[in-house]
Amino acid sequence: MQIVVGVGARALVSNEETLTAHALKTAVARTAGILERAVLGGARLVIAHGAGAHGGQSGPIIPPAKDQLSAAQMLELVRTATEAWLGEHLEVALRNLLPEGALLARLVAQPVVEARDPAFRHEGEPMGPVFGEEVARHLMAGLSWHMRGDAEGGWRRLLPRPRPVDFIELGAIRRLAGSGVLVLCGLESEPVLRTETGELDEALEAVVDLDAATALLATRLEADMLVLLSESGGVYADEGGPDQRLIAAGGPQAMAGYVKQMPAGAMRAKLAAAVQFVRETGRPAAIGRVEAFDDLVAGRKGTLISAAAGAVSFHDAASMV
Repeated sequence: MQIVVGVGARALVSNEETLTAHALKTAVARTAGILERAVLGGARLVIAHGAGAHGGQSGPIIPPAKDQLSAAQMLELVRTATEAWLGEHLEVALRNLLPEGALLARLVAQPVVEARDPAFRHEGEPMGPVFGEEVARHLMAGLSWHMRGDAEGGWRRLLPRPRPVDFIELGAIRRLAGSGVLVLCGLESEPVLRTETGELDEALEAVVDLDAATALLATRLEADMLVLLSESGGVYADEGGPDQRLIAAGGPQAMAGYVKQMPAGAMRAKLAAAVQFVRETGRPAAIGRVEAFDDLVAGRKGTLISAAAGAVSFHDAASMV
C-alpha cells in the first residue's frame, strides 16, 4: 500500500508547545519512530514535508526593528531553512531506525504553476507574518511588496496562490517510489512558472499551498491513500463552539460543505486538499495526529474522507484524541 504523508513543522508540535528547535527535533524523532513502524509493517511511504508561507488568520504584530528590510528578507530565509532542516532531521532519524540496507532518498519537489492561473489576475492573499503600519510602509517602499492592512492594525504581504499542476522532479520521485525506496520530498512553497510556450521560469513571486501540493503529488503518484498530519485530532464541526464534534468520516461532497464553512487557515487548506484528492482518485484521505498514524490509515481515529463514506459521521467523546 503506497501512502503519501504530508508533514509540516507545526503539525508535529502541539498547540500547547512553543515551536522551538528542541521541541521540533524531539517531535521529528517521535514521528520517525511511528513512520518506521509503518514501513516495517509493509507500507510504502512518500513523505512530503515543508514549512510553507502561512495564510489565513493573522497572528501577533511584529514590532519595528532597526533594519526592517533585512528582517523581512530573513523571515523568508528562515522559512526555506525550516523545510531543509525538517527534511534533514527526518532523514537522519529514519536512517538510525531502519534496518541496514533499507533504501531512503531525500530530494526537493518544485511545484509547477501555469501563467494562465486565475490567481495571477488578483492582488493576492495575505501571507506570512503581521507587521505594523510603519514597518509595512518601509517594506512596500524598499522591497516593492504589495501589502494590506486589517481592522486590528496589522499588515501582511499579498501574494498570489496559484494551483500547482505538476512537479519538475515527478519522474524521479515516481521511479524511486515505484522501486521500493522510502522517499522524502521537500516541497518548495515558491513555485516554478510554466509559460504559455511551455518554458519554465523560476523568477516568480507567488506561493502554493503545501497541502494542495501534497495532494497533487499523491494524485500524480497514484497513491493508495493520502494522510495529512495535523496538530489537532482531525476536522471538527463547530470548532471552538459549544457543539464542537470531531468528524470521523464523510464523503467528498459532504466534506466540501465543511470547507466552505471553515475560516481561512491550515485546517481548511488540509480538508480542501483531501477532498480534492478523493474526488480526483476515488481513494481515501485522512487527517489527524501523527501519534495515531496506524489508526488514521485504518479509519479508527482522525477524520477520514472516503468516496464510500457518504454522509458525515462523528466520533464519540471517548475517541476524541
